[in-house]
This record gives sequence, structure tokens and C-alpha cells, in this order.
Amino acid sequence: MRARGVAILLAILIVIALARIVATWRVYSATFDEPAHLAAGMEWLDHGLYQYEELHAPLARIAAAGMPYLNGFRSAGRPGPWAEGNAILDQRGDPRRALTLARLGILPFFVATSLLVFLWARQVANDTTGLLAVLAFTSVPPVLAHSGVATTDAAIMATVCATVYALVRWLERPSPARTAWLGMAAGLALLAKMSALVFLPAAGGAVLLLWRLSRNRLGPYLERGVAAALIALVVLWGGYRFSVGPLIRWTPPPASSPAPPTPRQRLEALARLPIYPAPAYVRGVADILTANREGRRNYFLGEPIQGGRWNFFPVALAVKTPIPFLLLALVGGATLAVMSRRHPRALAPLVAAGAIFATAMAANINVGVRHILVVYPMLAVAAGLGTLRLWHWRPRRWVGPMLAAGLAAWLVLESLLAHPDYLPYFNQLAGAHPEEVLVDSDLDWGQDLYRLADTLRARGIDRVALAYHGKVDLSRQGLPAYTELPARTPTAGWVAASVFRVKLGYYGGDPDAFAWLRAHTPVSHVGRSINLYWIEPGPTPATPR
Repeated sequence: MRARGVAILLAILIVIALARIVATWRVYSATFDEPAHLAAGMEWLDHGLYQYEELHAPLARIAAAGMPYLNGFRSAGRPGPWAEGNAILDQRGDPRRALTLARLGILPFFVATSLLVFLWARQVANDTTGLLAVLAFTSVPPVLAHSGVATTDAAIMATVCATVYALVRWLERPSPARTAWLGMAAGLALLAKMSALVFLPAAGGAVLLLWRLSRNRLGPYLERGVAAALIALVVLWGGYRFSVGPLIRWTPPPASSPAPPTPRQRLEALARLPIYPAPAYVRGVADILTANREGRRNYFLGEPIQGGRWNFFPVALAVKTPIPFLLLALVGGATLAVMSRRHPRALAPLVAAGAIFATAMAANINVGVRHILVVYPMLAVAAGLGTLRLWHWRPRRWVGPMLAAGLAAWLVLESLLAHPDYLPYFNQLAGAHPEEVLVDSDLDWGQDLYRLADTLRARGIDRVALAYHGKVDLSRQGLPAYTELPARTPTAGWVAASVFRVKLGYYGGDPDAFAWLRAHTPVSHVGRSINLYWIEPGPTPATPR
């Protein structure tokens, strides 16, 4: 296939995927995290500060705030990131347009990842494999979903994938240019999300081990490896505006005491010195370690959980990924294993994805497949190769091509039928009630308020009690008159409740705040994340246990 034809086909695949992503914006209201990310990014651009919340690194947030900033939006000075984010969204009286501008800033990460998938698959095999890999990648609903919201997951997907690919290329020939690219990619990954601090060593270590097992020496790479690490640190520091400050947030100094200071007090005194580069990053790492120790509440396989489960991400990957994609990746993985006998580096996508996956399984924060979104580009490389391998497999003249065409057609059709609900997509393994498997950002991330407003208007409902899982300003969503449903207060009339609220109550609060609704059958489902009930006046059944 000629280069021009390949470029045209690649562009068509990416443009179609972009059109599908953009089409979801008129359907989805702001998800739970989007206002906070917008607020932090706007603070970085408008005031040169990064103080609203340090738990997340700034790259994706800056990207989300970039288009609103260029269109004249500015910080509003509200206390707290969600109040500030909502004030920015409402600044021009058109929150939908502001949200669209924020989401536009995330699309370049999706485009970059698609190009990386093509380049990596082409390096493993050929142009056809690259195109098939991009077709597979752009057909994965979670990829489309999280590339279309103003959050951090598409950014880490792109940057970690870029770093691992750059590492593979650097190992082949560690030129100064490739050293610089490796360092810049790693620095951007660290700026994309705090989990990169774990994912990069895991994936990089797996690739280096693979390289060493191929009887390659690592000694000659040491000097340039140090250079790449220094470049990454400079990029990371630049992302925090080359800031310098204390590692501990300011607290009043302890009262003077005649007793000599303890070793802990001495360390704290050193940490208060305003001399450390990128202190917000270090504090953010400390925050994420604290959050990981505490864990998060979620709903998993029919019951609430607090903290992590080793099988959470295997289950999430199994039910949130189209089955044909998994089958094609399995065939491609077996093909890569055979190819690795001659070219061990062929296994790099799989060993990197496996290392990241194993690292995620050990985490104590289990909130959704989005936390392992980064494995999809690497699995897509295997899926593209698997499609081509099946096409050329001919135990009978037609068996291989039929399998290849059938699985590819199933994948594309499955993806198209999921439109526009890529976020709450589940495959057939989840059964008829996926809300009994996973909830949180896999099903209910607060995305269906626009649909709720439309549904209430269509039904002529002029008043509703609302138990909504999200952080947007409800008064600006086109809803009729509403009251926020109090916890543990059965209410007659029309009630709209997020699935998360019914299953789990509040984040960090009463898990049974709306458990009384479990005894009622919804009149309608609004999107996939909100149940609409009509509650007859009278005695309320006992809350299910």
C-alpha cells in the first residue's frame, strides 16, 4: 500500500473517531470531576498558581482550561475547586459551550495516542497492521468516552504510551534526539497524572528486563539514560512553572520548648524550608499515597466495597471491553510471543501493558477502568496484529479470513451500537444488570443531567426530588423546579436518583442514605445513570438489607 493511501486511511479512521467523540458532548453533562479540573487549570493559566488541589498533576487540566482561556474565560476566585469550576462554566451564561471548549483541549491526546498505536504496530509488522490496530483502538468505548471529557485519563494514556514507545526506540538506537524524546515523553507523563510515577517504572522496568534477557547489555545506555531522566525532571519542574517552596504546607511553627527537638521535628523543619523545586508535585504524591491508604468506596460484584480488590481491574477489563477486541488481542499476543523468538522487542507492548496492569491490581483505589486506560493502546497493537494473523491463517481456504472479518465487524458494530453511551458501556459478560457489577465512573459519573431535563420536560413533570451524583450547578442545567432529596427521607411524588446514590449513598458519607429507593421500581431509566421514580403517597416499604 502506498504511503499516501495509508495516510489517507489513517486520517479517515481518526476523523471518524473524533466525530463520534464530539457527538457525545451534546448528550453528556459535566461529569463529577470536570469542574475541578477546569478550575485548577484556569488557576495555572490565569494566576500562575496551582493551589486549588494538588492531588492531580497539571498537564491535562491546563489543556482543558486552554480553549476557555483563549476565549476569554478567567478565574472567578471562588473557594474550592468545584465551586470555582462551576463559576467558570457559568461565566458567560452558556455552560454547555464552556464545557465544550474544555473538552476540546483533551482531543489532541486522543489523536496523539492513535498515531502512536499506528507507529508501534507498523514497527512490529507493517502498515496494514498499523491501520488495523488504529481501527481496533478507536472502536473501544472506554477510550472514546474518556477522550471526550475534560479529565486526566486520556492524557496519561497518551503520555505513558509515548514514553514506552520512545523507550523501545531508544534501546534500538540511543541517539541524542531519541534521548531527548524519551526524557520529554517521561516528563509529560509525570505531569499527566500521579499514577505515572508507578506506571513508568513498572512498564519501563519490564521493557528493560525484556531487553536484557535478549542478551543486550545495558551498561552503554547508562549515561544517556541519566540524561533522559534529567530532561524528564526539567520538564516536570517546568510544568509547575519552575516553582520553589516548602514540602509541607504552611503551619504555625511549634511553640519554643526547652526540650531538644526530636528527629521528626528536625525533618519537618527542613521540609518547611522554601527551597525545594516543584513542591506541589511532592505534596500531591503525599496526598495520593494517603488516598491510596484510605481507599475509596465503590460497588463491585453486587456489594459495596471500601478500598481495593485484587480482581477489580481484571473484571473491569473483562466487562468494559468489547469481546472481539479481547479475542483479537489474545491472538495477537500469541503471535507476538512467536515473533519474539527472533525479535524479543516485539513483546514490548504486551510486557509493558502487563506490568502496568499488575501494578494497578495492587492499588487500593478502585474506581473504574479509566485508571488502566493506558493499557488499551498497547493491547490495540496486539489486536491489529491478531486481525492480520487470522486473515492469513488458512487451515481451510475461508476459515481465517472469515474469523478475521467477523471479529473486526463485530468490534466495529458493537462500538457503533454503543453510541453515544461509551462511558457506561458494558459488554455481554456483564449481563442485563451491569449496575450489579460496577458503578462509579464505569456507569454513573453524573453525565446524564441533560437527558434528565429533556425527559422531565417531555413527560410534563414540573417538580422533582433529586438525588444526584455530581458536582455541577444544578440550577443551570435546564431542570424544572427541584428539591435535593434529603438522606433517609422517603418522599412521595417524582424522584430522580443517580444509580450511585441508590447503591452507595454519598462519597465518604452515609452509604444507605437513599437505600429506601431500592424497594421501588423505576418508571424510567434516564440514560444509564439516573432512575426516575413515581412514589405513591403512603407507607414506604422497609429498606432492603
